[in-house]
Amino acid sequence: DFSAQEHTLAADTEVKMAEGIITNSLFGATDQAEVPDAIALEMAEVLGSKIDFMKDLRKDDRFRVIYESHTNQGQTIAAGRILALEFENQGTTHQALWFDEGEGGGGYYDFEGNSIQGAFLRNAIKFTRISSTFGKRRHPIHGNWRNHNGVDYAAPSGTPIQATADGVVD
Repeated sequence: DFSAQEHTLAADTEVKMAEGIITNSLFGATDQAEVPDAIALEMAEVLGSKIDFMKDLRKDDRFRVIYESHTNQGQTIAAGRILALEFENQGTTHQALWFDEGEGGGGYYDFEGNSIQGAFLRNAIKFTRISSTFGKRRHPIHGNWRNHNGVDYAAPSGTPIQATADGVVD
């Protein structure tokens, strides 16, 4: 037999800082820097209009992040939001600062006060992985070798798809 109970515990909010260098992947670098996966995913969301985190990352790209961490009795129980983020990608530095507008609202801005949220996202699906790139490959249906003129993405079933610009996804 199992018995379940729900308890509410007060959480303390700590501010943590981390930095890392990309050697193989974003998640590899954030794991090395002891950054929670939820923060790594949020980094990709915050800068999603500036960097395609599936195709644009290069070895020696760098990040610095300041984020909230929720703890109880010294144990981390959840990651909060990113407060500040700096990401150097292929020699270009992208920065984002969280501005709290009150009532639970807010957004990310650069140091000049411009909104980071772009009108055009670099990718239609949330950060996942590339399963096939441009080039020759065996056609999955016909079985012969053909040129592949696109990029295929792999994601778990149910991954949300989003419009990359002003539009609607059917």
